[in-house]
Amino acid sequence: TYTARPNWGRYPIIFRANCFEGTTSMTKTAIVTGGAHGIGAAICELAARRGYRVGVLDLKREACQALVDKLPGGGHVALQA
Repeated sequence: TYTARPNWGRYPIIFRANCFEGTTSMTKTAIVTGGAHGIGAAICELAARRGYRVGVLDLKREACQALVDKLPGGGHVALQA
């Protein structure tokens, strides 16, 4: 499934996709725009703590990578818009 929350002005957009790997395991992925700072960074941290693989998307790649390095778990990605 694929769901998206509409952009309500200054708030980050969150995309969530459930990707099935075989028949028994599932990987949760969140891509957060504006994810390097503020509310977006908090959403990234929460998603990582809840077991999501997080794609941090922002204009500043260095800030994205710094946040990805701090997130718990693995498989997180820094993306530049």
